[in-house]
Amino acid sequence: MPNYPDGNVHIGFINVGMGDCTVIKGPQGELAIIDCGSTNFGDTNINQIRTEIEDLIGGSIQDIDFILITHSDADHYNQIGPLVGSTPIDIIYHTDTAGEFKDNGFRKWYFGTGSFRGKGCNCTNGLEELFLNEPTDPSPRLLADWSHNGVACRIELLAANVSAYDVEQDDQASFSKAYEKNTLSAVLCVTANTQKILIAGDATNHTEKFLLDRAADLSAGLIRVGHHGSNSSSSQEFVDAVDPGYSIFSASAHNTHSLPKSSVVARWLTKSTDRPENPHDIYHYNDLTSTRTQEEITENMFMTGTSGSLTFTFPQS
Repeated sequence: MPNYPDGNVHIGFINVGMGDCTVIKGPQGELAIIDCGSTNFGDTNINQIRTEIEDLIGGSIQDIDFILITHSDADHYNQIGPLVGSTPIDIIYHTDTAGEFKDNGFRKWYFGTGSFRGKGCNCTNGLEELFLNEPTDPSPRLLADWSHNGVACRIELLAANVSAYDVEQDDQASFSKAYEKNTLSAVLCVTANTQKILIAGDATNHTEKFLLDRAADLSAGLIRVGHHGSNSSSSQEFVDAVDPGYSIFSASAHNTHSLPKSSVVARWLTKSTDRPENPHDIYHYNDLTSTRTQEEITENMFMTGTSGSLTFTFPQS
């Protein structure tokens, strides 16, 4: 059953506190959920998240074409079970080995045990691990083409399971397990009519180098910035290549991770389109001291923890 088709493409960056969740609705009611997790809900909760997604798609979630978990950090997947329950899903994509998804709530949901008995995962085609990590791989991989009746809607995989791409042997010792897990993150490009949107997951500088070495054109009108604005992502070369009009950070306003970092905000701020009639606050943290600053800006840069969920509609051209 389609999710209330209206002929348009809708994308929502949902406020889940300190975590990530992106929702894409196609013109015929197709639905993809990219991540849904949180380490700290902040001023939101799973019922509010569900309500905001229902507002985006026009009603309760009927079925899901695919869920994609960008990587195995719990703040990207540990709320999927509470969100979707036994809603029909065609397939679940992920990076990293399935054994790395250690959140017990996710396991109970997937196997329908414990509190999820009788309302666990209802997925037709199960889990599929994504790979796009070698220079010889074709790029990108088309995950969905929902274009319809003159409305373009394509979701493409640009990177997945990249691992230690182009890391010199001498650097391997400093390539920590946590950093490598983020480097494995999937990166997506969504084409919505004439607009391109990048969803960067927790991709690191090494993932970005992989993309820069492979991709002819990374430019996008909108980006969900990588790794919540961490300085392990958003290299200047990558920021210059994307050159977006809108930049969005997925992070809670008051978080113990001290994200986004001030230097990262500054890089994307110079690229985001200025709208003097739209003053709003964004928080950022000094790279060294982690001192939080609240700043009023007029550029199209937003943070879900201060701006709330952000939704975009792309009608037929």
